[in-house]
Amino acid sequence: MKSSLLTFLLPAFLLFIFTSGTSCGSEKQKQQQAEVKIDSVKKDSVKVVPKQTISYDRKYNDIARFIAGINQTPGSSLTGLEKKESWLKFQKSIDSSWKKLEAKRLKPMRDWAQTELAAANSSGSDVFYPFGGPDFLNVFTFFPNSRNYTIIGLEPPGEIPSDFTKNSDQELEKYFDDVHVSLSTIFKGNYFITKRMINELKFSELKGTLPLLLLFAERTGNTITDLKYLSMNADSSLSEFPLNVSNEQKEKISGVDISFFTATDSSTLRHCYYFRVNLQDNYFKNNFVYQHYLNNQTPVVTYLKSASYLMHYPTFSMIRKIILHNSDYLLQDDSGIAFKYFEKKVWNFKFYGKYIKPTHDFSWIEQNDLQAIYATDTTIRPLPFALGYNWYRDGVSMLLAVKKQISSAQPAAVENKK
Repeated sequence: MKSSLLTFLLPAFLLFIFTSGTSCGSEKQKQQQAEVKIDSVKKDSVKVVPKQTISYDRKYNDIARFIAGINQTPGSSLTGLEKKESWLKFQKSIDSSWKKLEAKRLKPMRDWAQTELAAANSSGSDVFYPFGGPDFLNVFTFFPNSRNYTIIGLEPPGEIPSDFTKNSDQELEKYFDDVHVSLSTIFKGNYFITKRMINELKFSELKGTLPLLLLFAERTGNTITDLKYLSMNADSSLSEFPLNVSNEQKEKISGVDISFFTATDSSTLRHCYYFRVNLQDNYFKNNFVYQHYLNNQTPVVTYLKSASYLMHYPTFSMIRKIILHNSDYLLQDDSGIAFKYFEKKVWNFKFYGKYIKPTHDFSWIEQNDLQAIYATDTTIRPLPFALGYNWYRDGVSMLLAVKKQISSAQPAAVENKK
């Protein structure tokens, strides 16, 4: 009985083992096939889509190239004007000056920024440059990755000729002479003198900052895609106007928006916003729309250079407080915010260059605390370039201040805040 039962069960048991093994193997094979199919779908379906170059009307870029002394690309309506003696003379002069500027300052500035300003340039923050006037050159050289640059000055936004082909030879010569005169201090010390600039623009053919902003944007390798006049609304939003606005609309204009893309990224639209705003407390305290606008730009990277030591005085306390509150990174020379106004528990500091007392134009300014740091801190590294008021005195100092709360933070996502 026992033997017959074993004889009966053994074949059944072997059949169970065989079918189970076959079933498990089949399931495992199906799973492997499924995994292969999933992987295949992922690899085959994900394709790298090339970024699209921004399409634009070449009109404003052609004008910018003409003002900058750069030859036109094929198809430009301004190509014929490049044979004019006044333009050829200007091109030769600015090419020579720019070559020296590039070797002496701009390249060393870019190389320095790649290491010392790496965190700021990868933060994704917009850049704020008060008291900058038409100086897009230096702020872009230090901070080339931003989507939006906001520059404030006392100079009017100005205008550009709608059609250079209608200008006489004498008018063109006067125009380029005025451009050359306006650039004189940039080629010497990389800064503008505000009072002198206002006077020059008032009586020159330039009529404002726009021609110089375009020149710097073009000379730094960018391509202009559009130009718009700006006015600030009561709710701190911006209204745009074409350059051919009526005289009635022109009275509302307080700024200009230069849209562009860079030589290394033709798929990302960027903006340089220039506004004419008086930042002295007596004027700025009632300018609520601009206060609100600036406070909406936070966090920012702020750049200060050749700022006439204005924020050392109590009469510029409002803009000083806005900068210190809204900035995550702040790069400045000694003419920016007085060192005593930085809360040491809030900021980390890096010092560069050599500190000397201000030039005779500002001889009453004293920063004993900053002078003491430079006298005792042996870790301060030299600057490979000279710019600002003390460019000729071997006394250029720069301060990089970084908020402690973001010193170790990851870079923020880039966002167009227009």
